Parts: sequence; structure tokens; C-alpha cells
Amino acid sequence: MTVKIYKRIAVLLLLDKGKSNKEVGQELGMTYPAMKEIYNKYLHKAELSSAMEYLVDKQRTGRPIVISGI
Repeated sequence: MTVKIYKRIAVLLLLDKGKSNKEVGQELGMTYPAMKEIYNKYLHKAELSSAMEYLVDKQRTGRPIVISGI
């Protein structure tokens, strides 16, 4: 599981538990706009199709990212 997916799941779960945006932001080290974007995208995807598809990014075209230790 990537960090992106983990953060998306964590934001949604904490908000669902009734925590405030401020509490979630402090716990996960995220800003309000970042959390709001995750929440809004999740709601939008839930209306269109399976909301769980939102958690995983679609494949992108182009050259894959290469991380080297050099």
C-alpha cells in the first residue's frame, strides 16, 4: 500500500469517526485544503461509481518515474 492510499483511507476513517478537521489535520500532519480535496473527490466518485476505485490512482501514460540513489 502506498502512502497516498494510506493517507486517503486514514482521512476518510477519522472523519467518519466524527473527528473534526482540525483534529484529523493535526493527527495526520495535513492541511485543511488537502483533507477537503480528498473528501470531496471521494464524495464525487461515490456518486459516479464505486467510491473504492478512488483510493487507487489510474495508470498514467508516459515514462515511469525512476528513483535512483545517485
